[in-house]
Amino acid sequence: MEKAQEALKILESTLSKYYLNKTKISSEDLEGKYRNAFWRLKEKLRAETESYLSTYCFSGFKVRYDDSDKLVAAIDRSIKENQIAKRAGRAVFQNFNLEELQEIAKEQRKRVEALYAEYFNRHTYLYVSKDCWESDNPQNPLIYNDLVDKFWDEGTETWIDEKKTARRHGIDYIQQKNGELNDKF
Repeated sequence: MEKAQEALKILESTLSKYYLNKTKISSEDLEGKYRNAFWRLKEKLRAETESYLSTYCFSGFKVRYDDSDKLVAAIDRSIKENQIAKRAGRAVFQNFNLEELQEIAKEQRKRVEALYAEYFNRHTYLYVSKDCWESDNPQNPLIYNDLVDKFWDEGTETWIDEKKTARRHGIDYIQQKNGELNDKF
């Protein structure tokens, strides 16, 4: 979120210039002799608003490009249904209100997190090694996610790096899809 804060500071500076132009210069001058400069300022403000929203809403998520179509479509649908562009434009260009824009971004981030959770869970598997089938001391399968290439540590409740077992021939991945367990070899 550090990059989002940087983007917000840049946006704040540009919004301040835009606000001064809108309130201190007559609309005739903005549409006349300052038209090109004002148009460039508006375009810069639009691009910075978009940059802030995308940085805030989408940072920190890992996706596989060969498997992201449904996630991207769901996010696009959410953006359209919640009129994010229209609301963000009104917050910035009409209300000159960054707090309102931040609230819009927070709402959308929550929606993206919910959609991403479904996507992330589709990439979470049971990691079953040969040790799980030993009759003397069977080991529990581990939980593995191929997006982050890490294992779940129940003790710390975090994703950790752990080497996969050397006995690769005994490894099965079991993924839950549509409520059914499927072997993935």
